[in-house]
Amino acid sequence: LDKNHRICVAGNERGSLFFSFPFPFHCPHLSCPPFLFRNLHMARFSLFSWNWPIVPWYGGVEQDFLEVPSMMFELWMDKKVVLDRISGHYKDRSKKLDSETIKQLARSQHFMESIGTSKVIAMSLYDLIIHSQDGPYNYKDAKDLDLVSLFDHMLMQYAGFSFPQNTFMVASWYHPCMGYDAGYYGYLWSEAYSHDIFSLFPRKEKSLVDQEKKKEMGGKVREHILEPGATRDGMEMLVDCLGREPSLDSYLKFLKEGSL
Repeated sequence: LDKNHRICVAGNERGSLFFSFPFPFHCPHLSCPPFLFRNLHMARFSLFSWNWPIVPWYGGVEQDFLEVPSMMFELWMDKKVVLDRISGHYKDRSKKLDSETIKQLARSQHFMESIGTSKVIAMSLYDLIIHSQDGPYNYKDAKDLDLVSLFDHMLMQYAGFSFPQNTFMVASWYHPCMGYDAGYYGYLWSEAYSHDIFSLFPRKEKSLVDQEKKKEMGGKVREHILEPGATRDGMEMLVDCLGREPSLDSYLKFLKEGSL
């Protein structure tokens, strides 16, 4: 923050800003005073969903819906119309990134996306196994595995690579022991739904018709996803926002083509 109250952030910090914005709407406590956030004191899921050390209360929507609005917001962070509104050169805010640079930045965000997704699949299944069995663990034909060898087996099968010998990546992976235990799969589940919502926003920036459609869809996200907070079932909110049952098509297309 400089003397003119301008904030300089790195690219990954920009992503965190977009990603974190919706959490206040979906991390309420059951007894949250109604004057703080509309409807948050009515949270239906706050007694039987999730609990994190960094959010010291039981609360929020179902855990496998929790990341949906955050991941949808994150998909906007490399769009020129958004970057032009929120950023500029730190010495002259009127100077914006050109379209080609933004395209290159967007492409770089998805470099090796398939490997990363395969790794998340392996980690999600590993998370489910270690929270549903007592060790030593059995995985397919492999028997009596410890935590390290189980992870190595699963990572090699689903992602096709392994970490250096005598290392254990899981030791620095905090999700399984901070409230996301047996719930890490929710990241991929949420990402698929976030792409489904994002697909309904028009891609063109200059058409007045598309601008009106974009405002209309933004209003639906606000009304059906953000405003209810944790007062409604996540699937109900999705169906109301989309106007149909959710689909995996947009996410699978993204994985295949590597771009939004």
